[in-house]
Amino acid sequence: MSEHYVSTYLGNRFYPLEPRIDDIEIEDIAHGLAYQCRFNGQTNAFYSVAQHSLIVAWQVIRRPAARGAAARRRRSLPGRPWLKAA
Repeated sequence: MSEHYVSTYLGNRFYPLEPRIDDIEIEDIAHGLAYQCRFNGQTNAFYSVAQHSLIVAWQVIRRPAARGAAARRRRSLPGRPWLKAA
């Protein structure tokens, strides 16, 4: 193993240059997303990536038409070359 690692919330070591699926815990991911602020903090109140993800998932489950709308919005966003239009 490399000497370069990231300490996780649960106290484990994650080696980003040698990632292994056994080193990834969902609790570490959830904790990180809960503390990551959407829109770089440019909101009136704290709005986390985790909160945003749950709201979007709920909308997609509740309204299947939202799946198509999300794909159309993604293709129309300027300045994001990694999102290729279909």
